Amino acid sequence: MNVKKKEIRVRLRDENHEYLEEYKVEHGISTLGASIDNIIDQYKILNKRMFDLTVISKLVAHEVKGGMQNELKKMLLAINHTDYNTQVLIELLQGFIVADNKETLTTTDLFKPPFLNEAEQAVKQKIEAQKIKNHSK
Repeated sequence: MNVKKKEIRVRLRDENHEYLEEYKVEHGISTLGASIDNIIDQYKILNKRMFDLTVISKLVAHEVKGGMQNELKKMLLAINHTDYNTQVLIELLQGFIVADNKETLTTTDLFKPPFLNEAEQAVKQKIEAQKIKNHSK
């Protein structure tokens, strides 16, 4: 292959000249110019690979973000629904306490009525049913 070459003069630091000499010997290259050409060719290949990796990493990041965004949206909707239900319960409880003229509360650590256990079990069953429904999708 007939490759056009240009003769130029360059000044190198001593350590770079030594590196080129070592590179020439290690790679069985006949001249320093050929060593420089080889290093530049390798640099071009490396640069292209780095560009390709950058593009691929951006595509992967975009896909991951898209997938996570859907999951986060689902979580946000569930949180909002839970917050709504909690606020409704607070309003109902407040109304019950005011209507019954209660001045103090008996907390569940002092007395846990049977209906609270039933309510907790019902909620646990609903959560399990929802988990099974989500896993079957």
